[in-house]
Amino acid sequence: MVLDPPLSTAPPGTSVRWAALPHIAPLLDLAGADPLCLVARLGRDAADLALWPDGPLGTERHLPLWAADGRRRGAAELAEALVRCQAGTRADLVVLVGDDAECAAVRELLPAAVRERVLRAGPGAGGRRLDAELPRARAAHEAELFAAARSRGEEAAEGVPALVDAAREHRISQLLVRTDGPDAHRPVWVGAEPDQVGVERDDPAVLGARDAVPARADDALLRCAAAAGADAVSVAGADPATGPAGGLGALLRWDA
Repeated sequence: MVLDPPLSTAPPGTSVRWAALPHIAPLLDLAGADPLCLVARLGRDAADLALWPDGPLGTERHLPLWAADGRRRGAAELAEALVRCQAGTRADLVVLVGDDAECAAVRELLPAAVRERVLRAGPGAGGRRLDAELPRARAAHEAELFAAARSRGEEAAEGVPALVDAAREHRISQLLVRTDGPDAHRPVWVGAEPDQVGVERDDPAVLGARDAVPARADDALLRCAAAAGADAVSVAGADPATGPAGGLGALLRWDA
């Protein structure tokens, strides 16, 4: 079977592998689809809202920040406009571009469901610069969400043993992968079914596997995530200090 997806980034070179599972982890970095973004550029006099990339002109809005009576409109009005536009366009992410203090003030007034979608891009970001900044910003955002959940004691897992347990219980909601992390190529044992995975060779047999074969941890966990309908996100551009230790982590669906 040939998998031939379009790539957004050229691969670094030729790679040939023969393994029990297809080595699809690099595709997270090479073939990631651009999310639909609602970009809000906050200036001193106005805020411009537009879809990225290639959003229809009908979604662009120019919001003057000065009312007819000469009073400056506040962050609350901008936040309300963002909520309406995000709901109307169903944008995956909201990108705030502008002064740090003003962007922070707007973000804090957004409801939690929208605030979790917010990324910050550098001042003046747009066009090719936004193209370059978005993958890094998105990776950093996902890593920060994971770090925040971990620090609050919420459902997050890292390290191959914990992730294997979560995968076997179908608890992975979002799998975070840094393909150059040491855990990515750690060997695990897999059976024919996605949830037949274990750290020890005999583990898959407990789940009904007739034979167990070795596989890379990242590929085995990606197979589990895909079978369970979970998201998989590359955090290659994130600070390793905020991302999962070893390069593999997950946000989980429910308590054990």
